[in-house]
Amino acid sequence: MKKKRFDKDVFRYIFIVIAIALFTGPILWILLSSFKSPNEILNSDPSFFPRNISFENYSALFEDHSFIRFFINSIIVTVISTFLGVLFGTLAAYSFARTNTTMSNLLFVTVMSFRMLPAIVLVIPLFLLMKNLGLLNTYLGLILAYTTFTLPFAIFLMTGFIQQIPRELEESALIDGCSRLQAILKVVFPLAAPGIATTTIFSFLVAWNDYLFAVTLTSTTKVRTLAVGIAGFNTARNVSIGPMFAALVLGVIPLLIVTLFAQKHLIKGLTLGALKG
Repeated sequence: MKKKRFDKDVFRYIFIVIAIALFTGPILWILLSSFKSPNEILNSDPSFFPRNISFENYSALFEDHSFIRFFINSIIVTVISTFLGVLFGTLAAYSFARTNTTMSNLLFVTVMSFRMLPAIVLVIPLFLLMKNLGLLNTYLGLILAYTTFTLPFAIFLMTGFIQQIPRELEESALIDGCSRLQAILKVVFPLAAPGIATTTIFSFLVAWNDYLFAVTLTSTTKVRTLAVGIAGFNTARNVSIGPMFAALVLGVIPLLIVTLFAQKHLIKGLTLGALKG
């Protein structure tokens, strides 16, 4: 018995090691390659670790002012669209969670049906709409596009979290003198913190990594985002693979910061919900 159990543990750990290597291998390759010189990256005898650490790729990035512009554009568009998506998604989810009528259920299904549509289906209608409204090549156009795309998921996710919060807690707050808005802000939102954190992470990832909407709705460096800028390193004439690796590494940093920050609030929200009950 012990031998069979030992064999199972060995195979399990081997599988885990292989899975970790497959997932982290490409990420480590990009990170380490960003510190290699272009000649070493394209060497016919490649090495996993850089032979000589070089910051040439990062220097080339910061010398190119368009990259800095792309990075700032992504920060502006992503932060605002994430905030709007989470805010309106949570408020709409509260309405759906606390209203159980035929009309509200039908409206909820209608909103969810938009989430099932692939993004490519929405590109042409969205482009024509933004063109008619004069919102092409603007921050507002991208923010509205990202908010519209992430809002159905935010509503769906937050509805499930709010439905798990007992109505009695809100009723107690109303009896104690709170208004409906105060009950939502002081009771519902803190208890729904895990859902808000999860929705924030998802919305941020979608907006930050998006390429399709950004390349369709923008055509100038003034408002183009980082995803489009990174794709620009690959041209018909050559591929600036070194600066591309460096841009990918820098592009991951905001994602890590947001994930770590939201994770802290996620744990805090779980603990807060357990104590308030």
